[in-house]
Amino acid sequence: MITDPPDLDEHFVYAKERRLVEEVKVELAQGRRCQVFAVYTQKRDVTQRLKDILNREGMHVEVLTTAVPPEARETWYERQLKAGMQVCISHPRLVATGMDYVEYEPG
Repeated sequence: MITDPPDLDEHFVYAKERRLVEEVKVELAQGRRCQVFAVYTQKRDVTQRLKDILNREGMHVEVLTTAVPPEARETWYERQLKAGMQVCISHPRLVATGMDYVEYEPG
């Protein structure tokens, strides 16, 4: 190993994260809900970080994880929507097939 760089500051909101907040705010202001796809390594689970950042902005955010079995994911979505979820964060593979997003559209 040549170097071991320090971890980034967990309390600082970086440019890409600030842009995400801006984009999500625009969509929510237009009455749309948002699906955010986050790809991460085994070392960094960015989904919880993004949830925390968006929650601090007053958004109702949930994270879909592998703990929800594939056959239960649509039901999970429906339950979260009824509870007021505005933003869902997940790895794209978790919703790659078999998900019906029609229900995710604003009512």
